Amino acid sequence: MTKNRIFKSKHDWFFYISLMLLPCIQFFIFYIVVNFNSILLVFQKFENGKFVFNGFNNFVEVFTKSSTINNITINSLLTYGKKSLITYVFQMVFGFPFAIMFSFYIAKKYKGSGFFKVIIYLPHMVSATVFVLMFKIFSDGAMLDVIEMITGEKPFLGITKGYPFELALIYTIWSSFGVNVLLYTGAMSQISDSIIESAQLDGITPFKEMILITIPLIYPTIVTFLVVGLAGIFTNQMNLYTFYGEFANDKAKTLGYFMYATMKSSVTDYSDYPYLATLGIVLTAITMAITFGARAILNRLDPMREY
Repeated sequence: MTKNRIFKSKHDWFFYISLMLLPCIQFFIFYIVVNFNSILLVFQKFENGKFVFNGFNNFVEVFTKSSTINNITINSLLTYGKKSLITYVFQMVFGFPFAIMFSFYIAKKYKGSGFFKVIIYLPHMVSATVFVLMFKIFSDGAMLDVIEMITGEKPFLGITKGYPFELALIYTIWSSFGVNVLLYTGAMSQISDSIIESAQLDGITPFKEMILITIPLIYPTIVTFLVVGLAGIFTNQMNLYTFYGEFANDKAKTLGYFMYATMKSSVTDYSDYPYLATLGIVLTAITMAITFGARAILNRLDPMREY
C-alpha cells in the first residue's frame, strides 16, 4: 500500500494527526513538563543557598570524578549498572522461556491450567510490601531448613543478609512472572483456531506447535516485553527499597535502587540534586540508544515479516 493510497483526503490526514497528537501530548506533559526542573538542574549547581549556572561541569563530575553522595565513584556506578544488566539477562534467560511455556499450557487449557493461572498471578493480588515481608520470612526460615537438609549446614547469616542480591533477583523474576503469563496467554488466545486445527491434522506435536506456530504469531507481544524491559533496565530497583529501605548491602544495589534510595534519603541535600539529575539524563541517553537499537534488530528478526 503506497503513501498516496493511505492518505487519500484531508480527512485521512486529520485522522492520522489526531491519533499521533495524543502520545505526543502525553510525552510532553509526563516527561518534558514533569522533568523540566530536573533538566534545568543538569546545568546548575547549588551554591550560597541558591542554584546557579554551572555549564557542563556536572557531566564532567559524572564521568570523571567521585560524587559527594556517599563518595560514589565511577567504579561504584559501573558495579551498580552491572547488577542492573544481570537482572535483565536473568529475567530473559529464566523468566521468559518459563513464561512462554506456562502461557502455552494455560492457553491450551490443559489439566490444572486454571489452578496454575491463579497461583502464578497470586503475587499481584497482594500488596508488594506484604508479599516482600512474607518472602523475607520464608527465605530466612523454611528455606534455610531446606538448605540444611540438603547440605547438612545452615547458612550463618541467612539468605537476606548473606545473599541480598540473589534473593531480590529470585523475587523479581517470580513477581513479574504473573503479568508475563497473563499477557502472553491473552496474545495466544487470539490465534485463529483454523491454523491450529490445520497443523494438528498434519500431526504436529504440542512442542512443535509452540515453537513453529505460537511463538511466531505472538512475536510482536514478545518484542514489546523485551523492549519495555530494556527501556527500564537502569530504573529497575528490584524491590530492593521494599526489602532493605535505605540500607541495602552494596552487593545488592542496582542503578535504579541507588537513584531511588538516594532521593529518598534524609542525608541527601540540594547540592546533590544536580549530580543525580545529570546521572539520570546520561542513563536516559544510554537507554534510548540501547532500546531503539534493540527494537530495530528485533523487528528485522520478525519471523512473520516476509508475509
